[in-house]
Amino acid sequence: MVGPAVLVGLAVLVVAPRWTEVHAAGGLPSAGVTVVVAAANVVANVGLARTWVALVRTGTPDVDVAAAVRAHAVSLPARYLAPGGHIPARAAAARRHGLPVAAGVGLGGVELLLSVLILSLLSLVTLPGWMAVDDAGRTAWLAVLPAGAALALLVAPDRTMALAGGAVRILGSPFPSGPVDRLVRQLDGGGMETGRRSGRLVRGVALRYVGVLGVRGLGFVVLGVAVAGRADGRGVAALLGAFAVSNLVGRVVVIAPAGLGVREAMLTAVLAPTVGLGPAGAIALLARLLDALAEAVFVGAALLWRGSGPADGFVEGARLVLPDATIVVLGTVHQRTWSRVANGLRGSQRVWCKQHLDRRRRPDPTSATAQARAANRAAAVGLPAVPPVAVLGDRAVTVHPWIDVEVPGDRLLELLALLPVGRIDGTGTVPLFGVDAVMAGPSGPVLLDLPDRVGTVEQQAAELVASALRTRWGRPLRGFVAGPDWAGAAAVAAMLPVRPRLDAVEQAHRSWWRARQGEWVGRTRLDAASRLVGVHTVGLRYHLRVLDGLRSGRLVLPPDRAASVAPVVEVGP
Repeated sequence: MVGPAVLVGLAVLVVAPRWTEVHAAGGLPSAGVTVVVAAANVVANVGLARTWVALVRTGTPDVDVAAAVRAHAVSLPARYLAPGGHIPARAAAARRHGLPVAAGVGLGGVELLLSVLILSLLSLVTLPGWMAVDDAGRTAWLAVLPAGAALALLVAPDRTMALAGGAVRILGSPFPSGPVDRLVRQLDGGGMETGRRSGRLVRGVALRYVGVLGVRGLGFVVLGVAVAGRADGRGVAALLGAFAVSNLVGRVVVIAPAGLGVREAMLTAVLAPTVGLGPAGAIALLARLLDALAEAVFVGAALLWRGSGPADGFVEGARLVLPDATIVVLGTVHQRTWSRVANGLRGSQRVWCKQHLDRRRRPDPTSATAQARAANRAAAVGLPAVPPVAVLGDRAVTVHPWIDVEVPGDRLLELLALLPVGRIDGTGTVPLFGVDAVMAGPSGPVLLDLPDRVGTVEQQAAELVASALRTRWGRPLRGFVAGPDWAGAAAVAAMLPVRPRLDAVEQAHRSWWRARQGEWVGRTRLDAASRLVGVHTVGLRYHLRVLDGLRSGRLVLPPDRAASVAPVVEVGP
């Protein structure tokens, strides 16, 4: 009851006697401001739900997204009943919606820990905005350690997770080894046998939370500017500082359910020296009210959402009957540009399923058969492709054995040196693929998503070099600023048994560009339109820079030589 009492006291003893001051500063926010702030909080709640789904997937890859979002949403009101009440409530909701109880308890704790780390970092960054509070300088050091942990997680996630695993092992030595070992395995690799992947997953979740705080913080600043009536630098800095430190205090003070009362008291204390006591109290109360309103809207929408999938049955939980009468149960389905992909279980065997789509996003049996043929042909000439174990022609689905792979990054050249790209079959041709198809597997290179195209060894070399010039295409800002990776493309060429001619590289790039120009792809019409605009603006500029560079000699190809033992060459950023 302390939290509600603080809110009532804030309204009666602080805001009401100073209403004239509040009205003179800015008064109540307009309807437009109210809608903007509430919408920002709804979007932030959606972001939090997506963050929790990402956390659940680290331990339960085949999660039902709609069920996970509902479990997250219905647990939120429990925060107001008891400190941390949403964690056991989420566990109960998770079980009700078919998810593991551990997804509610353990991951709820992880989410809380990550939020404290990120808020500590933001509190230090916004320190000038709340230094006016009494004794702030003497208490700010308390955020240094968690802020440092958050920064380490964002900058060096792999090393940080490895250190966390070591610390847990040392601190857990007095306890039974079973639970400790399970936790260390999660920290070392998230159950996926690689610490790098665990680090990236946790950093991705942390970055999502940063985005959520950014949206929520923007809404809070809009509200504060409207009520306080000042948009100068000092006022905005105070608002940002108050937002960060009050949310941090609301989480670490365990006696206050949902930080109720504590957060508002801290907001008022931080903002009062800058905007006045009356406006500061009004901002704190309105922020809580709009936050609760947005949360109610989000919970209602989540309860109404039952999820949806394609009408052809390629959905989570669907059962695919293979030609040998075995059954594959689909897990989480992910939508790609020209396909849908999903994890699956064939008995106790984990598999990977891909539904091939045509340009109108319909199942394309011809493409499924053709790509299966390409994978089998690549494997026949010694390339480490992953042919399907079954093809369902009517559904355009190929079922492949599961292999843990990751984007090779700086190991791309090392992997290319191991590929026998010069081998041909009886037709004198090889399957054509680009560097984006090369992935790092547990025992060497793996080729995925091979197109159904064949050509000479010289054409394959040109395709690899041209695709190396497109590695920054999928990163519009980086590609626009930095341009094609000429050094990386030259290093790729050095790995190949045959050096392509520059005109062959240009022809391969032009063929790729023609296919991109007319694409109308996306999950929605708006997404497709934005992609089309991007291709013909930033993408066009990137394409022209490739052509100009090829003609001006930016790509320097080494002379032909046998690629018996190829050195590992560092690729520039």
